[in-house]
Order: sequence, then structure tokens, then C-alpha cells
Amino acid sequence: FLHTSGTTSRPKGVPLTQLNLSASVQHIVHAYELWSSDKTVIILPLFHVHGLMAGLLSSLVAGGTVILPSSGRFSATKFWDDMKTYGATWYTAVPTIHQILLEKHKAKPESSYPNLRFIRSCSAALVPAVLQQLEEAFGAPVLEAYAMTEASHQMTSNPLPQHGPHKPGSVGKPTGIELAILDDSGRLLPTQQVGEVCIRGLNVTKGYKSNPDANK
Repeated sequence: FLHTSGTTSRPKGVPLTQLNLSASVQHIVHAYELWSSDKTVIILPLFHVHGLMAGLLSSLVAGGTVILPSSGRFSATKFWDDMKTYGATWYTAVPTIHQILLEKHKAKPESSYPNLRFIRSCSAALVPAVLQQLEEAFGAPVLEAYAMTEASHQMTSNPLPQHGPHKPGSVGKPTGIELAILDDSGRLLPTQQVGEVCIRGLNVTKGYKSNPDANK
């Protein structure tokens, strides 16, 4: 099992089955049309679902190539060298890392950047202005996704350009799951109404480890 990030409370243990992980990986592969020709440099820790699922396992299932950072961890000064050396076609990161890469670009841009199919952002909201700057700086669409440990990572994502526009500040559309916005009574809300995001799918855990109160 993995632990939640502890955004709303203390981190909780989340048991994830092989079926959960397999379903989630297939959703990610399908959403981004990952293929054996795709290559990515993993710059996120593998003990959280973002790096493990979106970076590592989805790439391996697609038959793609996974590169670990030459410095052993994320380094803004080495990242683009690694990406260009191995011909990476995409990468996924949290907004903080995107911001670091953008600031480095502004201070000292690379002589060239790899031809990326897309850049993925997840685990926190990405400021729309930063998204636009990333696209202008690195010449690739930035696709925001919405995920949580309890869903074995990805639940929604903005689409690839060939499948429709991506909207800054939006989490996109469901990827392989059922999703609804419900009120406190569990009733479906109309569009433009604020409620609770509820999901259902093979990627969703059956409950937290040793924490029955949190499962209610």
C-alpha cells in the first residue's frame, strides 16, 4: 500500500490491488496515447503515486523508455541535458518543478529544447499564467490532470491537442472512470454548481488501512 500526501489530514495508508494499479495505468496510457516510441525522464519520487504510476508504470506498460536523472534526483541544471540526450518525448511533474524549470529558462535558456508531445502537470493546481509561459518556453501543450492516491492516481485529464482543446485551470475530463458532482445528500448537481467530486472505477481502493472511521 501507499500513503496519501496528507493534504487534508494526517497521511493515511491506502491498500491498492494489482487490479487497481493495472486499471489506472491503462487509463493513463490511453489518455496520453503512450507508445513504445515514448521516452521520459522521471523526476518525481517513486514512493508516491504520481511518479510511480504516471511516470514509471505507465511508460513500462506502453513499452516506452524510462530514464532516471543522471544526478540521482531532480536537478534543474541537468534536467534538459538528460531529456535531450535520450530523446525524451514528454515528462510529468508537480507545479513547483514546472516553476523551477521556467525560472531557469528565464534566467538562462537552453540553446534548444527537445520536441515534446506534451508536458503533464498534476498533484496541485497550476496557475494558468504559468501554464501559458511553460507552453511558450518549451513549445509543447501542458496538460493538467487530477489525481489522488485512493484512485491509484489519475482520475481526469485535459486531452491531447488532437482530441480537443485543453483549458488552463481545469482538471479536464474523466479518464476511464465514472465521475459525478453530488450535494451533501448524494444527489447529482447540475452544471455550474459546487459540490463534492465522487468517482467510481476499477482503480479505486476499497478503503483505508486500519482506519474504519475514514471509510465512512
